[in-house]
Amino acid sequence: MANTKGKRRRFGAVRKLPSGRFQARYQGPDVLLRSAPETFPSQTDADRWLVRKEAEILDGRWQNPDEKIVFGIYASAWFKERDYAATTRERNGSALRLHILPTFGHAVLSEITTPQIRRWRADLLEAGVGEPTVAKAYQILRAIMNTAVDDGVIQRNPCRIKGAGTAKTAERPFLEVMEVFQLAEAVPGRFRVLILLAAFTGLRFGELAALQRRDIDLKAEATPGVQPFGIGKSLAIEGLFSLKTPSVCPRPDRGSLHADASTQPSRLPCRCRRPRRCRPDRAGRGSRRLRR
Repeated sequence: MANTKGKRRRFGAVRKLPSGRFQARYQGPDVLLRSAPETFPSQTDADRWLVRKEAEILDGRWQNPDEKIVFGIYASAWFKERDYAATTRERNGSALRLHILPTFGHAVLSEITTPQIRRWRADLLEAGVGEPTVAKAYQILRAIMNTAVDDGVIQRNPCRIKGAGTAKTAERPFLEVMEVFQLAEAVPGRFRVLILLAAFTGLRFGELAALQRRDIDLKAEATPGVQPFGIGKSLAIEGLFSLKTPSVCPRPDRGSLHADASTQPSRLPCRCRRPRRCRPDRAGRGSRRLRR
């Protein structure tokens, strides 16, 4: 049915179909006549759709519906453009490759919906993927969609699940002070310093593994709550700084530091299943360098 009462539309056209529903059509910037992807129950609904479509054209937000951008191609280009550190690139790349692309890799970017993302997230959790990993994958997917919105590829980010980007982990159990000392006494003597440093100094494992005996200054005068540790050139850092520790933490003794010194004269006592990561001259993932 043509427009009634001799009124000509400024943009687009609406006609009534034999089914009783209404169809909206418009001429795009490419001069082709296009129809709305769905029909409408009333002429008012069709009119409103045309108003929004005209606004997209005037604002430069109109996207050619015939151009289908595949999510996998867009996500791969997005990932290459990120200025990630090496470890972050590896972690995020793994989440993208293992948890996002298998589901959305071949999907059309503009056709991904919120219900699909909600189902994808639920499937990952049901498959036994850890909640922190699922939260990280959701954060990456949301970031990709945000960039797609900025690029004008999509009009709205479909990642709209509240709290999906936050991992809820159970509180980790901690040893009581007396339990720490009991553990330190139970292990061989050459491991005692490692246990005490790990418990009371807040150093990460990579930092503990990279410490050497010469990094601990036993000649400096200790003050209550402060233990002096020198950070030597083995960690590419010059100078000294002090690590604050509880007053219950004992001062390291020379006997503990030099236990088993015949086999490892410079290293602090440490054994791990992957000894290559404990080399002090490596600045890789397993031995982060100490910072002031």
